[in-house]
Amino acid sequence: MAEEEVYRALFEQSNDAIFITEEERILEVNPQGCKLLGYDRDHLEKISLFSIFAEESLPDFQNAMRVTLENRSAFFETKFKRSDNSVLDVEIYSLALNNRRKTILITARDITLRKESERLIQKEREILSALLEKSLCGILLIDASSHKIVDVNPVAIKTIGKSKREIVGNICHQFICPTEVGKCPISDLGQTVDNSEKKMINARKEIIPILKSVVPVTIEGKDYFVECFIDLSESKRTEQKLLQAKLDAEAASRAKSEFLTNISHELRTPLNSIIGFSDILYERLYGDLNEKQLKYVSNISVSGKHLLGLINNILDLSKVEAGKMELNYSEFSISSVFDEVKSTISPLAQVKNL
Repeated sequence: MAEEEVYRALFEQSNDAIFITEEERILEVNPQGCKLLGYDRDHLEKISLFSIFAEESLPDFQNAMRVTLENRSAFFETKFKRSDNSVLDVEIYSLALNNRRKTILITARDITLRKESERLIQKEREILSALLEKSLCGILLIDASSHKIVDVNPVAIKTIGKSKREIVGNICHQFICPTEVGKCPISDLGQTVDNSEKKMINARKEIIPILKSVVPVTIEGKDYFVECFIDLSESKRTEQKLLQAKLDAEAASRAKSEFLTNISHELRTPLNSIIGFSDILYERLYGDLNEKQLKYVSNISVSGKHLLGLINNILDLSKVEAGKMELNYSEFSISSVFDEVKSTISPLAQVKNL
């Protein structure tokens, strides 16, 4: 009698739901079973055992009952349907008490929170896997304590130049990060690496410039570093080409300016002589000239001055490019401009009898 009382007390006070069943009937259920399903004892002892299972779980449960009768016990997971139609994940241990009458003891434990946690962890893994696979930058997942590379995405594999099997398991600062042991910028020196220009070693032992960020994360209670990087090799080469092109352009501009300055000065010297001597002849300081001679001498002087003005404009262009040009406003005679143009083109017109 005392032993029966002990078993009854264990049955009634258990934190797990306990059912004693015979085929589809529930013979007995403890208070925790009633609480778990949301029914009172009388209701449960009147309904079919199969009705407390979610429809999709019923075939697996029936198979588990057959296994229990064959092997005397079974351990499996299934789903209960509560009175409010909500579904619970449960872990079940079944024990055959009487094979002839198909009497089975079923102990059920609610594992809904655990399963939900597992689903969340699985979802996080899927998200992390998608990020690793689809990211346009290289990503390495590194164990924070051992510094071993745990995972690597396709972009990082391509940049490093080794297969995933060859990369995973290596200690990062001995493999791709040119850092001495014990001097890891993150874990040893406590530095923050966020969009920082660093270096990486590839399979050919080449130093690759990268833009790197490292973020500490905790996954399933374990600490990791997520290292993201962008290969700057191409941008560095482009930057070097642009810099060289800029230097070449500046050198060409200086050469052009020097050429214009030199040629302009070389042209101005004889032009000043031509203008000076033509003005002397026009002023008849050394003898008289007839009307035609005066006209031609005047044209020589005007054309020379016009050419000198063009040369001065070339020098002004050099000043503009150097950012030293100043604009000065002044009044001028339109008729004198027309006279200058006329004196310039008149000889050409006379040659062609125009």
